[in-house]
Amino acid sequence: MQPQPTKAPEALDLHSFSVSAIRALNMSVAIARRFGARALSSEHLLLALVNQSDGNANKILLHFGVDLFDLRAAIEEFLALPNTHLVPLSDYAFDADGGQRVTLSPNLALVLDRARLAADEYRLAWVGTDHLLAALVGVDTTARAILKRFGVTQGRVDEALRQITGGGEAGRNAAGDANTEIVVDLVRAAGDPRWQTVVERAAPTRELVNILLQRRRNSAIVVGEPGSGRRSVIAGLAQLAARGQSPEGLGGQIWALGPAALGGNPEPNIELALRVAHGGILLVPDIALFFGGSAFPGYAEAGMLLRTALTDRRLRLIGTATPQGFNKYLDGDPALAERAAPLRLEPPTVAETGPILDTHRAAFERDYRVTFAPEATATAAALAKQYLPGALPATALAALERACVLTQLAGAAAPELRPVGVKANGAGPTVDASVIAAAVGAMSGVPVGQMVGPERERLARMEEELHRRVIGQDEAIAAISRAYRRARAGFRDVKRPIGSFLFLGPSGVGKTETARALAEFLFGTEEALIRIDMSEYGEKHTVARLVGSPPGYVGYEEGGQLTEQVRRKPSSVVLFDEVEKAHPDVYNLFLQVLDDGWLTDGKGRRVDFRNTMIIMTSNLGTEYILGEGTDQAGAELGPETRDRIDEVLRGHFRPEFLNRLDKTIIFTPLSREQLGKVLDLQLARVDQMARGAGLGVAVAPAAQDWLLGQNHQPEFGARPIRRIVQDFVQDPLVDGLTDGRFGPGDTIRVDVAGEGPLTFTKVEGQAPAPPPAPVAEAPAAERPPSPPGLAGGDAEAEPPAATEAVKRADGG
Repeated sequence: MQPQPTKAPEALDLHSFSVSAIRALNMSVAIARRFGARALSSEHLLLALVNQSDGNANKILLHFGVDLFDLRAAIEEFLALPNTHLVPLSDYAFDADGGQRVTLSPNLALVLDRARLAADEYRLAWVGTDHLLAALVGVDTTARAILKRFGVTQGRVDEALRQITGGGEAGRNAAGDANTEIVVDLVRAAGDPRWQTVVERAAPTRELVNILLQRRRNSAIVVGEPGSGRRSVIAGLAQLAARGQSPEGLGGQIWALGPAALGGNPEPNIELALRVAHGGILLVPDIALFFGGSAFPGYAEAGMLLRTALTDRRLRLIGTATPQGFNKYLDGDPALAERAAPLRLEPPTVAETGPILDTHRAAFERDYRVTFAPEATATAAALAKQYLPGALPATALAALERACVLTQLAGAAAPELRPVGVKANGAGPTVDASVIAAAVGAMSGVPVGQMVGPERERLARMEEELHRRVIGQDEAIAAISRAYRRARAGFRDVKRPIGSFLFLGPSGVGKTETARALAEFLFGTEEALIRIDMSEYGEKHTVARLVGSPPGYVGYEEGGQLTEQVRRKPSSVVLFDEVEKAHPDVYNLFLQVLDDGWLTDGKGRRVDFRNTMIIMTSNLGTEYILGEGTDQAGAELGPETRDRIDEVLRGHFRPEFLNRLDKTIIFTPLSREQLGKVLDLQLARVDQMARGAGLGVAVAPAAQDWLLGQNHQPEFGARPIRRIVQDFVQDPLVDGLTDGRFGPGDTIRVDVAGEGPLTFTKVEGQAPAPPPAPVAEAPAAERPPSPPGLAGGDAEAEPPAATEAVKRADGG
């Protein structure tokens, strides 16, 4: 019987041991208990290292070619021998999980001490499982003898340690195992010349320091959209500490959880990180994961560790979270509310983004072998802000990187790889404003010409361009053009949308067509039009669908039917059709958009409307606009009629809503002459389709007059014209092709005999004009603007040049 120690065993200080090493010691306790030992021995630890598949010791044994099954059997065979459970006791103990204190054998106490020396030899602050293995082969025990039988000697283990650590601290981390990053010393990293310099943002950094210096609520949660620079604010604080410029009360230690800390079960990694950062500051990215944001094992347990750490004033936490994550998981948590203050981070402005991009210029130029033009970063910041969804500076950085790739591809040998609209520069690959515009265009779908074209000339001819699609409505087109020119010249409130208009008028006079034309003119494509039918939001419970259902309700993951579209296309024309049919609650949303330029969706994200044009249409007051039938079609409305319309609007809409609109625009009925122009464009559309089938179409003036005479519902504007052309022109042509009367190469004359109907006759000896040659479709970003379309009503788009192809049969 071994003598008992004269005093109670003292617990060893194992704060410098890695998570893997502590786990191995806990496994040793279970092994000792299984074999009935009264103390931990070196052999128990060796068996634990063999069983721990994720530790470096296990990997070293496998690297040596050791058969772990045979090694495990040899150790267990020894532990099963008689009297091996009578392990001698030392004056030291290990505090195992669960609060149990287990006495160590003298040999194991020596092994643990040697493990510390092995870590010190390589100038490492953390004792890993590989150091435990090195100590086991360096102390004369049965464990050493067993390892020697399997070819594991001290020389071989020392050589393996040198390879793992690279002869120093490189490759080693706070967890004690190689090639992972559990805890990162941010201050030390910021002092490294290879550190990517972070532009310090004074206001948020100052607010963060103010929070951390408080005595009671001295932890912070930085809340911001992804890409807005949440971690950069903390990195800027680390830079100040590295230069010795941080306030004395903050100390000089700032640690951060590395990527590997969230792999697998994060609980032991968080436990390690809290021990490392004790007395300093610990950055916990995506802290909402630990407070209900993740259902994976270990996150809830790690969250309990963080809650406990918040009560220790010697440790300050900095968490990062998105607005929706903060609102859902953190805002109502009492432990966080008492100890951590939110710091809401707004994305940097365009002016602030320029210097941030400049810090990345050298790295981009080196990695992509390009040169940046002087205006490159400023252009990237401005275009990304206007055309790309997401937050600066991340969107601008993405645009710069895309531009670098396009510049490289411009000089590629394979023509199919060369980007459209980006030319190789003979003086060398240079990223300039045009390349950045091409990159932003490829990412947003907005054609390049809309960004870098001669803007002054386009603005000067805005009315002319819109009138190519919209017949009549001179007052409406002039008002819209003036408002947009004011905005482009800088005479607008940058916190509000570009413009906001209420279109009034009967059906078919061009309200929706004007919105389409405007989307094409402003943003280069009709795809920039977001159309919301407000008749679908007439019930109170349907209004929430515009911004998205709140958490826990059906449809939460789908996002808002309005906000999700604007979030993806921040530069767009937003058309609210038949706005008078919406529930009154929807006007509360309109007030916020028109006043502040943003909405918060159901997920807590802030959706920016400042680069949108807001258009609302309504049929209110139509009876006054039409007047006495359609006798006043095409004429200006008198003051009395306008007063009546204003009275109708004030009776339906709240004054605060009407006062926030830039202008209420009245669309007047179309005259017969204007409807004739709409008919010309519809016939041009038929002619273009017919040429695609090999037919020519010549429409006589008398036939056009007859077609106009079939419009017995002029109060519906241009819409009936489309149906009339389809019924009386398009369908007979299709019938002739089907029954063989017409064939490819024929030219068909459309005329009228007497009072009708129309006649369709082949013109002998006259071949149709050839159809337009097919052109390979360009990528969305480089595609030219969509062709202008039919004016007047809501007809489809068509090139104005097609009207010249309409043959008036006046002799050939």
